[in-house]
Amino acid sequence: MIRRTRTLFEFVREISLDDIRDEANRHFSLVVTGASEPARRAVVAVLSGGVSAMDSPVLNHPTSAGWDPLFERASLVLYTLGSGQIDSEDIELLQRIAAIGLPVVMVSLGATALVGDSASLDALDALFTNNRYRVRLLRLRGEEIGDPVVRAVLRDLEAFDLALARRLPPFRPFVSHQLITESARANAEFALMSNLPAVIPVVGNIVTASADLFVLTKNQMLLVFKLAAAHGAEIQSSRKVLTELIPVVGASFFWRSLARELAALLPAGVGALPKTTIAYTGTYVAGRSAQYYYSTGHRPSPDTVTTFYKEAMERVRAFMSRRDGKGK
Repeated sequence: MIRRTRTLFEFVREISLDDIRDEANRHFSLVVTGASEPARRAVVAVLSGGVSAMDSPVLNHPTSAGWDPLFERASLVLYTLGSGQIDSEDIELLQRIAAIGLPVVMVSLGATALVGDSASLDALDALFTNNRYRVRLLRLRGEEIGDPVVRAVLRDLEAFDLALARRLPPFRPFVSHQLITESARANAEFALMSNLPAVIPVVGNIVTASADLFVLTKNQMLLVFKLAAAHGAEIQSSRKVLTELIPVVGASFFWRSLARELAALLPAGVGALPKTTIAYTGTYVAGRSAQYYYSTGHRPSPDTVTTFYKEAMERVRAFMSRRDGKGK
């Protein structure tokens, strides 16, 4: 185990966290505007997730204040409509914001339809259909607004996902899920397409595929570092992050141990595991364990880790089924 740990730290020397740091610290601001103060406050609270107004990149701006240069510095504008009401003043401000090229999510709260005079509604429809503008409607009729609003922001600011998660806690579950899923799939695809042996024996000589395992392990590390960044952890020292998380991710970084762990979940008499299962599961469990640790401040219990393994096995089966379906 000590020898393998040293190998992991040798891998770290070849990993630069500069790109991850830059992505996680990317500047952004979200402006929530609209005439209804309760509607604005509700959306601001959903996005900020308890972060103080002083520290939050989510800005509350009433439309009564009119145009403000902060719109020109914004990354995205959420335009709230209490009870779906819209008038000519809303249209004028929306047109000016949209003309900058900003993505605008109109959040209609508590209404089944938008309400206003025909001229305003026609002008709004023109904004939706004009390809030069990035304006779309999110209609919420009294249900929980948190998940839909967060997803809407991520859809338009996908390039800011790591920064959004680092600054705003409500984004962390969604960004973490995406990072873990993408990394697990990428490692599974790599294992499937690489020249690793077709089946990795549970107690066989896994080290013979060291070059490919290097890539898989490196991808796992990058996932763990991104999750650390997404949860606001200090990532200046890659060695410090890894030292903290090796006990948390357990066998997921150690392919021979991982194969043994997975074997315990298989029916009796099954003595080998496909390489894609090991690659996907190891990456998924490492990610879920790191996410759990940063979300709760505690190491996952053995039962929790077993749950992660079972989740991973179900997901890798679905992954392979979809892949097989595409190949037909």
